[in-house]
Amino acid sequence: MPSYNSVIALVRGVEVLKAVNQLGEASVGAIHGATGINKPTVVRMLETLIAEGYIAKDADGLYVTTGKTLLLSQGYDLHRRVAALAEPLLTEAQSKLGWPLDIGLRDQDAMLVVQGSRHRAPMFFARKPGFRAPMLQTSLGRAYLAHCDEAEKNDILQRLGEVSSLGYEPDMNHQDIAALLADVRSKGFAVMDDAYSQRECGGNFWAMAVPVLNGSKVLGAVNLMMVRHAVDLSTAADKYLDELRSISTALKPILLEARVRTSIE
Repeated sequence: MPSYNSVIALVRGVEVLKAVNQLGEASVGAIHGATGINKPTVVRMLETLIAEGYIAKDADGLYVTTGKTLLLSQGYDLHRRVAALAEPLLTEAQSKLGWPLDIGLRDQDAMLVVQGSRHRAPMFFARKPGFRAPMLQTSLGRAYLAHCDEAEKNDILQRLGEVSSLGYEPDMNHQDIAALLADVRSKGFAVMDDAYSQRECGGNFWAMAVPVLNGSKVLGAVNLMMVRHAVDLSTAADKYLDELRSISTALKPILLEARVRTSIE
């Protein structure tokens, strides 16, 4: 537990900035819907962010992020290193499997997606670089969370309970979560939540993911994105799961090398 009380105004300001970033072009109503923050407060936060240069209004009167937001990510380089190191592996894997893959790294209460091969995919499922995949509804998040040690798992769940996740987290109690994660460990893989798939892509796509492990330590996760009407769960498990696990094994030294490079520079 933190040793201090959160600064509510700062938390709300960050939530508003995150919402505008994820929505792309946002109205006050859309931001309110995404965050649950009342509209007068949303307006005050937007005016503050405009004054600081992180938000602007476009020609249609909608709110958009500015280039200044890029300054907020300059100190974090791990995902770019992983993407560069893993690109040949993911490109070869997609050529062999026929479906795109993503690598996910934990980012506090979500999984930061490293898109290594989707731009070559025979499908359209748009995700901007740096997409934060919800922990409890995506295959990447479930695969990672199911293999955390108890301390890390509790930290993630506490963060999910304390911070608004822009409506992406389902209403699950601890028993539901424990059962979900036990099922992932039992099967050896995780799948995307059906309701999440329906909301994000009309139910047209789904994903299967496995963790990237270094002994008992989970480093990240890797998934395979598929078209639902083309590949069902049983077929995917029979046809792709062993290869996905092999890719996970090959990713272990890549993730370890990326972490070492990031820590020494």
